[in-house]
Amino acid sequence: MASAVNPWNPASAPNAAGLLLGHFHITNIQAEINEKNLEIELLKLEKDTADAVHASFLDEVSYSAKYMAQLLKLAVTFIERLETHLETIKNIPHSKSKENEQSFSKDEYFGD
Repeated sequence: MASAVNPWNPASAPNAAGLLLGHFHITNIQAEINEKNLEIELLKLEKDTADAVHASFLDEVSYSAKYMAQLLKLAVTFIERLETHLETIKNIPHSKSKENEQSFSKDEYFGD
């Protein structure tokens, strides 16, 4: 009795089923490699961001944020005062020119 050749046995002579099985085996290994690469990338990202949630880092960030908020308040106050001063300066020449016009008209009226 002749032994039957198993088409799914990769050790037997190459045939379509064996080639397909080999292709699936290679594809499976490539998928495992890709999965391990993604796991490594995830671990690297976790390592890089681990400091971002550490208590000392958060203290540093909140300390900086507190002073940034104070600086913004000072900047807003400075800008508001600057606008007020600029408006005052802008109005000074205008009122001076009105006074000059009035003095010229008085001079003309009195004949000086």
